[in-house]
Amino acid sequence: MNPLRATVVIPTRNRRALLMRTLDSLEQQEAPADEYDVLVVLDGTEDDSEAWLQRRRPEHALRWVSQRQGGLADARNTGARHAAHDVLLFYDDDMLADRALVLAHLSAHRTAARSPPWRRRLVGAPPSGAATSRFASRPSTASAALTRRTSANTAGRTPTSD
Repeated sequence: MNPLRATVVIPTRNRRALLMRTLDSLEQQEAPADEYDVLVVLDGTEDDSEAWLQRRRPEHALRWVSQRQGGLADARNTGARHAAHDVLLFYDDDMLADRALVLAHLSAHRTAARSPPWRRRLVGAPPSGAATSRFASRPSTASAALTRRTSANTAGRTPTSD
């Protein structure tokens, strides 16, 4: 068993119907359920998302944290602080995950761990084109995976914001 595991961080606000579809797609992952968890950040949510999450029982670990509305960047930072694992995969609540999403990111990070330091900074979407969005209203960094260490070193900024 490989100790490198992932936390999929999903910020959301009052979009339970979209979140349902996203979480359904994450339950179909090829990665073993013990290699990842999903953390939903409820960003000032006023709908029934939290009650709905309490009723879900997926095979993988599912957690959520509530915060006052602070926006997408703040919710992502909250997710990074509460993540249980070293690989952080930021995902949007309106995206449908390819079955290989988590496994491809973990494989890329496991390979990167054996690579030169300059190649270890950020791993984007896997070669399978795993991330798909029906509502392309977010930047291309909406699905990105990085290590907790890299996240801390960039102070919450995405590499494309420099």
